[in-house]
Amino acid sequence: MTGCFEIVMAAFLALPTWRLDSSDSAVRSAQYTTTVQAVCAATESKVERAFLVAQAWHETKLAEPVIAEQCHRMPKGERCDEGRAIGPWQVHRWCRAAWDQSTTRLARFTAGAKCALRGFRRGSRVSWALGFQAQRSSNPVAKQWAIRRAKTLATVLARLRSQ
Repeated sequence: MTGCFEIVMAAFLALPTWRLDSSDSAVRSAQYTTTVQAVCAATESKVERAFLVAQAWHETKLAEPVIAEQCHRMPKGERCDEGRAIGPWQVHRWCRAAWDQSTTRLARFTAGAKCALRGFRRGSRVSWALGFQAQRSSNPVAKQWAIRRAKTLATVLARLRSQ
């Protein structure tokens, strides 16, 4: 059986790249390494891993400037909520450890993943779509954007389970 790192990396590499990034898988693998390590460190199940993969992709497309924590290099309108969000899961300042520049990028990304998981765990008791939506609100009716993310989660989960 393949380990967490390998199956999560394969899941990330199977997703489309950000429009300004290289599509070369060796370049992408190097770029995604810390994010994949954070997913494995933060999760307890394949569903949680699939959530973090889907959430990161929908939030950032895993754009190189996001992963490098240099959102200012991105085009206007794509700059990590104009500086209010950080990391692959685009957590805001309430997730203090994700913003702590005195720690390593891996520690910040793992903290961001854990913060994103808190809302997902709460909302996903009802549905995966509400798990995504719990990142932003407690509205009990799933929005279309959250339903799309839940479909991505299902696709990623099928890939993780097949490994």
